[in-house]
Amino acid sequence: MIDIWHYPKKDDAKLRREILAEYFGDETFQMLKTERGQPYAKSKTGILSFSITHTATDCFLAVSTRGLPVGVDAELKTRKVKGEPILRRYGSVKEQKKYKSLKSVKDKNTFMLKSWVLKEAVSKVFGIGIIGIQARFFRSIDVTLASKNSGTFKIESDQGIITLYYRWLKSPQYVVVVVTIKPQ
Repeated sequence: MIDIWHYPKKDDAKLRREILAEYFGDETFQMLKTERGQPYAKSKTGILSFSITHTATDCFLAVSTRGLPVGVDAELKTRKVKGEPILRRYGSVKEQKKYKSLKSVKDKNTFMLKSWVLKEAVSKVFGIGIIGIQARFFRSIDVTLASKNSGTFKIESDQGIITLYYRWLKSPQYVVVVVTIKPQ
């Protein structure tokens, strides 16, 4: 199960600690990172994987209670994105065709925001980040495969074909997605 929390950025450190303490039942836990930089919390009672994303004013925290890696990303719906250069470098062929088929600037921008946050969230699941990601891997993360409110899609990675679960969150201000590896 994955829980999502949304709160003001100015309260991030305090609220993140309080939220994670709720899962453990006390505040005697450590916030740590894997060798790939993925955050997790550890206490005497267990381990929680979590992911966080920040906007200018808000934070979204995704907590995996099953210990599976999780990624969350959000962007303001009003943010303008230069779609074609990004898609040429990181988009799948399907994404590039879909983008070109869209008529309105608003539809193109929404499509690009969704593509970008999905790729960011998946990169967090694998702990590779945008900088370390190979364009080939990034192109396999195809937003046209994640067009429903929630579901699964497959990507090709160094570990073979992996099935990911995604869920788009409803928000009047943000494009937000949470992603995790689907349990076998």
